[in-house]
Amino acid sequence: MFLITNIMRKILILLLLASILLTSRAANGDSAPILLSPSSVGSTAYDFGKVNQGSTAPLLHKFFLKNANTAPVVVERVQVSCGCTTATLGGGAALPDTLAPGKVLEVDTSVDPLRLYAGAVEKSVAVYLVGQAQPAATLEITGTLVPSATFSPDLLNFGDVAYGDTPTQKLVATIDKKAVPSLDAVQFESTDSDITADRVSVTPFGTDEETVEYQVKVSPTPYIGIIDGTVSLMVRNASNGMSLIGSSVPIHGNIIGGFSSSPQSITFANAPAGKAATQQILLTGISTADISKLTLFSASPLIELKAETPDPNAKPSKVIKVDVNLSDKMPVGSLQTQIIITAPDGSRMLLPVLVFCTTP
Repeated sequence: MFLITNIMRKILILLLLASILLTSRAANGDSAPILLSPSSVGSTAYDFGKVNQGSTAPLLHKFFLKNANTAPVVVERVQVSCGCTTATLGGGAALPDTLAPGKVLEVDTSVDPLRLYAGAVEKSVAVYLVGQAQPAATLEITGTLVPSATFSPDLLNFGDVAYGDTPTQKLVATIDKKAVPSLDAVQFESTDSDITADRVSVTPFGTDEETVEYQVKVSPTPYIGIIDGTVSLMVRNASNGMSLIGSSVPIHGNIIGGFSSSPQSITFANAPAGKAATQQILLTGISTADISKLTLFSASPLIELKAETPDPNAKPSKVIKVDVNLSDKMPVGSLQTQIIITAPDGSRMLLPVLVFCTTP
């Protein structure tokens, strides 16, 4: 009898805990959401197949959702996964929209291919009802954006480059003529201003494609330090904007000059607003004469630079310490700026500075 009583007591305790948990979840809005079901004329997923990257026509689709519940529901909002996608209610309906039992809701979606990169596309639209934290339906839009241009090689690595040298590398682009009305509309773009290109030759390749050879080169007066960017081709579209064709090609390398810096970037993470902060960089030169003649410049008044004063009695050094001081006037928020260091021969180094300032 004692054993049976204890078992029953344990069962009652478990039932009580389950009841408390369910009550808590309901109070916090975590109960199972009311769902909208796809109607008989559609589903919650749409695959637009393969579309050329140079296409300017928006990718349109209508979704139809049915209120299969016994009570009316109120559609509060629709939320898209990114800025390249829009969603509105069809039939002139406006939000919030009351949907009676058995009625069908039309959701018109549009995806702008000009704002997408080549490759797989996965977008979504969430439909929310009044009083529910979770979406009543999630609409999926998928497909593939076929690149309008391919590149060989798919990576440009200049390696170590002495300041003043101008090495070049060949980049061949195979371009789809259907996506590019004229090569005059194509522009070479680089995220690094020290990397440029000249178009060398154009060769027809069948009836639908042509190959374009570019000579990619390093500027004779680049910033010293790491090259880490991309190059790509852009084409002017029908709306007079610029669209990417193909994928971007990474570029790497290292410009070696008369001095170096460690580190090559500065980040003030979670710096309390209203409080000054300091980080340090070490500048190392080839000779003591060069390192003593470096000039320092901060692009932001919130970042001040102070180089150490050499000890006149100490042995000359090829290393100089520089304090990077964040002002106590930096407000809550973020700051992206840069430090420019210039040597007597005119060579320069650019150090990015990132600041994330938080509430004390």
